[in-house]
Amino acid sequence: MKYCHNCGTKLRDESKVCWECGTNVDREQEQEQLQRYITENGQLAQKLQVADREYSKLKTWSVSLEKENVAFKAENKILKEAPKNRAAAATDNQKTRSTRTVVCFLIALVIIIYIAVGKYSDLSDDYNFLNYEKQNLQRIYDDSKKLLMFTVDSVKVGNANSSNNWINQPGETLYADRIRYLNPVMYIDSQASATLTFFIKIISPSGTLMRNEAISPDGYSFSKSKNIRQGNDLLVDFDGWGAGDHSMYEQGDWDVEVWYNDVCIGQTIVTLQ
Repeated sequence: MKYCHNCGTKLRDESKVCWECGTNVDREQEQEQLQRYITENGQLAQKLQVADREYSKLKTWSVSLEKENVAFKAENKILKEAPKNRAAAATDNQKTRSTRTVVCFLIALVIIIYIAVGKYSDLSDDYNFLNYEKQNLQRIYDDSKKLLMFTVDSVKVGNANSSNNWINQPGETLYADRIRYLNPVMYIDSQASATLTFFIKIISPSGTLMRNEAISPDGYSFSKSKNIRQGNDLLVDFDGWGAGDHSMYEQGDWDVEVWYNDVCIGQTIVTLQ
């Protein structure tokens, strides 16, 4: 467990925001993580540039070898088509040296081509891997920027009916036997407009996560996509969790958490009387 540095409230280890006073208790760590992502992305981009240069050199080398191979074939063809009298005038010793030269050249050419193909394949694999890592880091970086574009002021919980009308407004006293849909809301300050998907955890006093195997995302009770606009003290209203004709809640302290991009951005403890 950890404590809010503003009001001293006891919080979960993974909490990012104090459910009591709304203070962001882990903003510095998120900014450090984002800066680390930016640095790693820059280093990866440099590695990709080096791989591109090596790839270009290898292509140039391959083209040069191909030209030498074509030139050698042409020269060999000319030698085969030389006048018979020149061939007859050549000594046995000259023929032997010529044959050995051709054989050595061919062997060297095969070795060079083999090495070049192997190096090209290795560099191609490295390039593809680095490119994948770059795209992955870019995605994480973009998600981190979205996370930093808004600040969660507080999370409150109300009681709504099946028509999504309030029975008890968020922040009012709630009674366990009267709950139909336990509905969390979030108050935020946003610097930009975007469509974001949030994930909600509703945890019972005994520590059980409320979820439905058929519809709940892994590790969460439910999710909701919301259009966030720019402004201050904005209300983000999520769907409720419960049943329309009876209460499925017990008395005690219920933990309600709002998550985005695997980060708990808001939390509150609501006591059901």
